[in-house]
Amino acid sequence: MADAAAAAQDVLLYQAAQTNIFWTSSAMALLVYDYLLTLRHEVRFVWSRKFTGATVLFLLNRYIIILVYLVDVITLFPIISKVSACPGTGRFITVLEVLPYIIWAAFSSLRAYALSSRNLPIGLLIFLLSLVPAGVNAYFFSTFSFIELPSPSNCTALSDITAQLMTIVSRASLMAADTLVIVVTWASTYRIGKASRDARLGFSFGALLLRDGTIYFVALVAMNIVHMTLNTVKPNDFVQQASYVTVLENPITSILVSRFILNLRAVDHRGGGGG
Repeated sequence: MADAAAAAQDVLLYQAAQTNIFWTSSAMALLVYDYLLTLRHEVRFVWSRKFTGATVLFLLNRYIIILVYLVDVITLFPIISKVSACPGTGRFITVLEVLPYIIWAAFSSLRAYALSSRNLPIGLLIFLLSLVPAGVNAYFFSTFSFIELPSPSNCTALSDITAQLMTIVSRASLMAADTLVIVVTWASTYRIGKASRDARLGFSFGALLLRDGTIYFVALVAMNIVHMTLNTVKPNDFVQQASYVTVLENPITSILVSRFILNLRAVDHRGGGGG
C-alpha cells in the first residue's frame, strides 16, 4: 500500500509539473507578445516623458511580472545543477510573486483616490482590501518546502496546508476592492467627462476611464470567480496547484494596468497638443 501511495504521488507530481510547464510558458508568451505590441507606445509615452510617480508604477508593474515569469520559466527546466540552489531559487521566486500584488494595490487605491476627489478613506480602504492577497500569499509561501525532483518536476514547492480558505479570502477581498473602484469610476465619469469637454478634450478622457476601468473590472472579477470555484470544487491536498488560473491572471492583470496607464498617457499627450 505504501508503495502504491508513493507511486500515486509521483504520478500526481509529474502531471502537475507538465501542466505547470504548459501554463507558465503560455503566460510568458502572452507577456512577451503584449510587450512587443506596446513597446513603441512605452517609448513614446513613458521613456520620452518626464519621470514621475506614474512612471515608476508603470515600470514596476511592467517589468517585475516579466522577471517573475522569466525566472519561473528558467526553473522549469533542469538547469540548476546543485540541489542546494533549489531552496534559494524557490524563495527568491516567492518574494517576486508577492510584489505585483503590492503594485496593483497601489494602482487601484491611487486610481480611486484621484477619481473620488482625493477621498482618503476610500483610497485607504481599497488599498487594504487589495493588499490582502499579498499577505495571504506571503503566509502561504512561507509554508513551502523546496525539493529537487527528477525532470520534469525539477525544483518543486510543496506545502502541508491547503490553499482553499486562503484563496476564498484573498479573491473575495480583491473582488470587493475592484467593485469599489468601478463604482467610484462610474460615479465620477459624468464629472470627468464634463471637465474634459470644458478643457476641449472631448469625452475621450472620461470615456477612456469608463472603458478601461470596466474591462479591468469584468476581466478580473470573472477570473477571480473561476479561481475560487476551481479551488473550492477541486482542492488538492498534496500538490498546491488545483487551479492554474492565477498563472494567467497575474500577467493579464499586469497587461491591463500597463495598457491603462499607456492609454491615459496617450490621451494626455493628445490633450497637451502632442503629435
